[in-house]
Amino acid sequence: MSDPDGKEKEDLSKDFEDEIIENGNVESTIKEDGNEVEAEEDDLAEEETTSDDDALPEDDMPPEEDLPLDEETTTLAEQLSNEKEKYLRLYADFDNFRRRTAREKADIYEYANAPLMEKLLSILDTFGHALSANTDTSANAAFLEGFEMTIKNLTEILEAEGLKQNAQVGQKFDPNFHNAIALDMDTSQEDDVITEIFLAGYQYKDKVLRPALVKVNKITKN
Repeated sequence: MSDPDGKEKEDLSKDFEDEIIENGNVESTIKEDGNEVEAEEDDLAEEETTSDDDALPEDDMPPEEDLPLDEETTTLAEQLSNEKEKYLRLYADFDNFRRRTAREKADIYEYANAPLMEKLLSILDTFGHALSANTDTSANAAFLEGFEMTIKNLTEILEAEGLKQNAQVGQKFDPNFHNAIALDMDTSQEDDVITEIFLAGYQYKDKVLRPALVKVNKITKN
């Protein structure tokens, strides 16, 4: 008779061996799958490394402004530069015109009365000649006194408006305001000073209406 316990042990031993074999196959499969995953990861890493090697570093990239421009862009840039230069010139011309116009307008307002003042010079000359006439007679004394008051008042009014004489005896000769029509050689006076006024000169503010006709002392030779 066969031993039931021995058969049962034999069956258990066989089942255990089968399980070990099955487990070994599973582990082998897992190991193979793991190797495949690792191999795929290595391939991906190698591809990324190759891609990084092929890319140009930032330092080697050409700057944007150095990139070549096509012919159309270059032409447009030249046209823009030319138009800008024309605009700057036009603006400068207009600014000069504006300044000149403003200055001329200011001069018109400043010297608007200059023509009237110039017409009054002949009247002042006549009054001056009358005052220099002989006043010895008593008959003319009262008349000339009133005449002096009239010319004095007129002169004060005109001076208040900006009219004034530009030459005095003893003053240094200035060709901008005086015309020398005679020379003097007086050693008692300084050189180049006015010794006599033949015709009074006038200016309205800074504008010369009429230069004075004078005699100038000249004791040295140039």
